[in-house]
Amino acid sequence: DRIWAHSGSLNWMGQSIRYGVSSSLWGSCGAEIARVGMIAHELGHSLFRLPDLYDKGRGSGVGAFDLMAYAWGMDNSQYSPPHPCAWSKAKLNWVLPTEVKKAGRYILYPSETNPIVYRIDGGYPQDEYLLVEYRKDIGFDKALGCDGAVIYHCDDTAARQSRPGFPRMRGPSRWPTNGDHYQIAIAQRDRRFDLEKGENTGECDDIWGQSNGLDDVFGPGDNVFNFYPNSDSYQGGIIRKTGIQIYSFEKTSRRLKFTVTGPYLGRDRPTTRSEDERGRNNP
Repeated sequence: DRIWAHSGSLNWMGQSIRYGVSSSLWGSCGAEIARVGMIAHELGHSLFRLPDLYDKGRGSGVGAFDLMAYAWGMDNSQYSPPHPCAWSKAKLNWVLPTEVKKAGRYILYPSETNPIVYRIDGGYPQDEYLLVEYRKDIGFDKALGCDGAVIYHCDDTAARQSRPGFPRMRGPSRWPTNGDHYQIAIAQRDRRFDLEKGENTGECDDIWGQSNGLDDVFGPGDNVFNFYPNSDSYQGGIIRKTGIQIYSFEKTSRRLKFTVTGPYLGRDRPTTRSEDERGRNNP
């Protein structure tokens, strides 16, 4: 039997010592050397204290867009594990996200080689925000097989990746006012919520800025047609209109341009009870 890859901590002489273990061999038998994916994932825990970003239930978390969610990578080989996503890098202070404080045109470069990440707080309550990065199929991200903007809807008050939420999900209360959503959710461009449903671990159709005919405007929800995913705030099941729109993606071989607009960019976050009630009454 092989060693089960895991990380944890031991108490020795009153001190907590973190450790990580991975087998040096691949699979459950044979002499093939282990691949880098699982080793990198466990080092993410033991060396950098990163949390798991996969869903331990039905879903996939952020899937193959982050080392701590699916170390096998988009090609399921573990030869090319994905980069940590923008949220993980920000947690480690490997990147310092640039806050979008005004409407305008913005430029991103591949996250494999450049630390630029944008953060959008406008209209969101404390600890809820968007992160935008450019993932390109180079280096360890080569297995993506495509490139474009990945938009993360983050709510650091949520229960990590344990409560996936999606349209028409079964349950006693209606989503998204039931408060179910990942702490770090991929705003999937194809609008199928496959990551939350566990249908896959990510695909090119989740990335914004493609040219295969899908709608390339990420914006506010529609009260009539329940347009999801969208830029509305949903922290605690309270729906607030942020008015954020991200659109007009334009790619070259080295960079990605896009436009951000929104009425609350650069303003203080909504915190008052009246604003919360107004959001709840107008989902």
